[in-house]
Amino acid sequence: MLQHPELRRQAQREGVPLDVVALAVRYAVPDLRPLALGYRSMQPLLVDALRSSKLSLAVRGGELPPRPRIVFAKGVPPGMRILEPSGDTLAGRPQSHSPALYRRVLGQGLPAFRLDDAELLAAVIEWCVTEPPDQRSVAEILDDLAAACDEPLEVVKLPLLALVAGNAFVRLPNELPLAQQRLTLRQDLRTPEGLLGQLRLVAQEKLERHLGKVDFRILAAVTGGLPGEATTVAVGEA
Repeated sequence: MLQHPELRRQAQREGVPLDVVALAVRYAVPDLRPLALGYRSMQPLLVDALRSSKLSLAVRGGELPPRPRIVFAKGVPPGMRILEPSGDTLAGRPQSHSPALYRRVLGQGLPAFRLDDAELLAAVIEWCVTEPPDQRSVAEILDDLAAACDEPLEVVKLPLLALVAGNAFVRLPNELPLAQQRLTLRQDLRTPEGLLGQLRLVAQEKLERHLGKVDFRILAAVTGGLPGEATTVAVGEA
């Protein structure tokens, strides 16, 4: 990229803006996802990636908000300082799988899984298996769940919506939004093992799209274990 004369002069004079470089990187590597490598954003990824090159990421002293720019490491423009690696990765190092990372990935984008309370998820699964919803609205299901679990609607809504996102229900009519549909628990998922297995399957597919691979022990711990299942992981890790 910096072989272009104008961009080379810009790097020497004031630096090339990070957003320009990030756009070029994404064009050259369409599948590049900082999150998959353990980084929160493109900036800490580039800081690490450029360490062994002739380039560096730098900011101008006193500039607010700071606007990182690509510069030549041996010719930093006056008034600018090179950004050093800060360890700003999702878990302190690239590709460090943890319950916190899995929850973050699962909770972002669609399908969304908010799995902050594995015990409550287990209770919702148990209720769904014992009292399988049949042609019921989300509002009706939530009312019964809140009463059965003795929890507020907003609390039981999260695990229920995780099961919905996991394709655990037949939803009709298809063309209507969720709030107007009738939900029926799938006939093939009317056991705790079947229902939890379906949720994990869809969650695993999402994690693999973002992280490339999945540690099943961590996924099992985040989603809650079944009796006799080995899920020894620090679930409370933040």
